[in-house]
Amino acid sequence: MKVHRIQGIAFSSYLIETSDALFLVDSGFRWFEQLVLRKVRAIGRHPDDLALAVLTHPHIDHVGSVPALLEHAQFDVVAHPDSRDALATGGRVYSPPTQVWTRAVQWLATNALPLLRLPSITPSVVPADGERLDRFGLPGALYYTPGHSEWCISLLLDDGTAFAGDLIIGAGHMTSRVSPPAMAADPVGALGSMRKLLAAGAENFMPAHGREFSARDVRGLLERLDTP
Repeated sequence: MKVHRIQGIAFSSYLIETSDALFLVDSGFRWFEQLVLRKVRAIGRHPDDLALAVLTHPHIDHVGSVPALLEHAQFDVVAHPDSRDALATGGRVYSPPTQVWTRAVQWLATNALPLLRLPSITPSVVPADGERLDRFGLPGALYYTPGHSEWCISLLLDDGTAFAGDLIIGAGHMTSRVSPPAMAADPVGALGSMRKLLAAGAENFMPAHGREFSARDVRGLLERLDTP
């Protein structure tokens, strides 16, 4: 099993490759589909190898390219069961800022998102908390990890690799070290979700924003915040 990072503008999606299939974690903004498709072909695979797309939460920078990708391949779309309404609007929702600089992001989202014509997205798989994905050929489980938004899920592979979306921000994205989400519906809940993933066996984190980091970095973050 291999993990391939797909780098966008200040955003990353991931392809998980097995001998039998490909699994996408988040799709990026609308029009990001060409980056995904180029990565699929660059590793010697075909779009038809896509079996599953895991959407960590229904924000436009994570779900925007799903409809276009579905025009190139047939795959299941996995999302939190309570995210259906948000996905039906194409990802127009956003989380409140927790830092001064993200107020600008909030202003932009408030003014720009209503103007965009975004196609609806309908998830075909709505997992239970802790549900495994072996039936799709992926050795791992999905966990509810609210905090950044109330509809966040994280994918934890059996080898300890965690894909947690915006739950934790990696160094290099407006921060010099691993940090809590810069926008969050429930900042305290986000810390609980971090502890949940650590308890489930997460060892290496592949964030949507910033560089990858380790469980040790997450424990350090919790210690800095005086959170057990």
